[in-house]
Amino acid sequence: MTKRSNVRIAFINQKGGVGKTTLTLNCAVGWARLGFRVLMVDLDPQAHLTLSLADSLNDASLQQIENSTIESALRREKPLTECIFEVPAENVSLVPSHIDLSGAEGELSQELGRELLLRDALETLDDRFDLVLLDCPPSLGLLSLNALAAADEVADHNRLHHTCTRCAGGRTRRSGRGVPGDRGSHDTHHHRIGDSRRYRAVERWQDRLDRGRHRGPR
Repeated sequence: MTKRSNVRIAFINQKGGVGKTTLTLNCAVGWARLGFRVLMVDLDPQAHLTLSLADSLNDASLQQIENSTIESALRREKPLTECIFEVPAENVSLVPSHIDLSGAEGELSQELGRELLLRDALETLDDRFDLVLLDCPPSLGLLSLNALAAADEVADHNRLHHTCTRCAGGRTRRSGRGVPGDRGSHDTHHHRIGDSRRYRAVERWQDRLDRGRHRGPR
């Protein structure tokens, strides 16, 4: 990978259990060892990325995490810079998540410009990081929409069976780049997003959210 600042990569798939979090963490650690300044953003309310790094955080950080998660930045309660925690053991940085993010997603859907909340928060980082890795939830909700709107590139990691490839939608192409991590029964698709393609995708996902909201509970 050519070194350039503030490249944002979203790790996304609608299906859970396909290895998004594992790939995000492996890529972050691998790229950090190559000299890149890497920030991981945990956008999943299940907070598996955050939990997997809990043992590597010091006690002071663990006490602060609950009040300084990605939710605080998306709600504009705190600047994103105050929600970044260092993981010295792996030489990476993390914006943690928490289960409360699941409730906040519904509330944030009423915000004006809701699909750009993450992008606006990331803009405040300037050139502090070379790579920003976005670990997305297994859904097509507002959090994933924000990741797509903010990302420069998308990595779609799935197991090689039909339920995962259906969720991927066949919209990505295989990358020739190697990334650190498991290659066994998985495949990683990767593509860059131009502005026009990004916003067409955002509009389609926004339409889905709006249709679901207007339809109401079944």
